[in-house]
Amino acid sequence: MREFQNHNHWQRVMASRSLQIFLLLILVLIGQSVVQFYQRERAVAAEEMVLRSELLALTVRRDELTAEVASLGTERGIEGEIRERFGVVKEGEKVINLISESAPTVAPTTTVSWWQKIVSWFN
Repeated sequence: MREFQNHNHWQRVMASRSLQIFLLLILVLIGQSVVQFYQRERAVAAEEMVLRSELLALTVRRDELTAEVASLGTERGIEGEIRERFGVVKEGEKVINLISESAPTVAPTTTVSWWQKIVSWFN
């Protein structure tokens, strides 16, 4: 008989409103924590993608600079850089500047002041 009463007691405790509200509150708090964790994880993943792209860009830049340093380590590379930066040529060489025909030509513009416009009305 005692076992039956004990079993009946647990059924009443589990069916009580206060325990159900308490368990619902715990469930809501756990759910809220899971949502916050998921949001943080998404933010970290987005930042990781940004940092990976920056790392890739920096790696490419490092490779470019390494190649440039290696080029400047040779006599030909130094000469090429001096020619490019300062526009110098060796003795006996000539410089030819090529201009494409599709290059737009800019006509000189004359600006007419408001005063000259008024005077031109009377002429």
